Amino acid sequence: ALFFHFFASWCMSRLSRGLNGDCVVLGSQSSMREAKLSALALVVRAFFWIVVCTAFLRRVGISCTDMKVELWSNAIITSIAQDIVPNLLAGLVLHLSQPFAQGDWVTMEGGAIDGWVQKVGLYYTTVLQRDRRPIYIPNSKARSTTIQNNSRITHRQIQKTVPVRIKDIPKIPQIVQEIQEMVNEHEDLDPKQQKLVRWRQISSYSADILISCFTRATLEAISWPNSTKVEQSLLERACAIVFKHGANIASSTDRFTTVVATPPLSGEVIPMQAAQSVSFADTITAAGHSGRDLESQLSLREEALRQREEWLNARERDIEASIDRHKRDKEELAQTRAKYKQLLERDKQPPKDGEGSADESEGPAAAGEDGKSMGRETADAASERLLVAAGADGED
Repeated sequence: ALFFHFFASWCMSRLSRGLNGDCVVLGSQSSMREAKLSALALVVRAFFWIVVCTAFLRRVGISCTDMKVELWSNAIITSIAQDIVPNLLAGLVLHLSQPFAQGDWVTMEGGAIDGWVQKVGLYYTTVLQRDRRPIYIPNSKARSTTIQNNSRITHRQIQKTVPVRIKDIPKIPQIVQEIQEMVNEHEDLDPKQQKLVRWRQISSYSADILISCFTRATLEAISWPNSTKVEQSLLERACAIVFKHGANIASSTDRFTTVVATPPLSGEVIPMQAAQSVSFADTITAAGHSGRDLESQLSLREEALRQREEWLNARERDIEASIDRHKRDKEELAQTRAKYKQLLERDKQPPKDGEGSADESEGPAAAGEDGKSMGRETADAASERLLVAAGADGED
């Protein structure tokens, strides 16, 4: 029995494809073949052990009929162990139903378990996860849960989104048409499967074009390295079509703009509407379309920032000069007001005693005094008008 047990295990190891720990899909035919080999090896080992045990019991003198009572009593005892028996039966069901085999890439419990099957035993199933940690799943749980066998796919779907700038929306119909023609003529895609290119939605900063297709139904085509190579080829060709029409790939940085303007002349105020708004993405795109490398693109960005800095410095100098000019005007106005105030105070002072003649009988003297008073009143009115005019000029 031991000889046949190890002989069956040796044959299984020679015919098996082995453990698959890499991110490679081995195909549906390989998975089904591995599952059949595992089930056959289990049946052969179980058959030889049953034959050997029966022969040993007859050699000892115990008939199988007398064992029925023992089997019934043992069945009652084993029914108590509700954890062991269901797992043993579930392991047998998994071997016979063959939902997966050793080396298959499976996903269980909605993605909570994702890895490669290392062993399908009678009690539990061993799955090696992506982080190289093995997880042991009781067969009763593996039988009752939903299992996604990724190794038995016939095609690998490719679904990508190409974001185009919103201002390039008028060019999208022609871009979609040419991408559709490119996908239809692609040599690595299955011509019998769906090939779809559509403008699906408009996001906050881009118009999204959907590309959906399938690889060919070959073992090499559905492998991970080859499928990623096909995805890269599709994206390269789609971006080339977008650039050919003068459009560009959308980016969230397109929503942020910088104001670039020439420095104003001294004392000149340039309104913000006259400044030119230049997007950073547009600057990079212009450099890319002219065939410049990354250094040229960065130099354009630095030039825009330098112009902005020069404009701000010139504006700051003009503001400082204007402030100084207003300060000087204010000081001159204050001096003028003080001078006119002194003149008014001097004119309003009364004449000293002994000056002039107090004789009211002298007609010429009285007339002279009246003329002086009238002249003083006229001078006061003129001074007040000058002060009002000077104050108005200062306010302006």
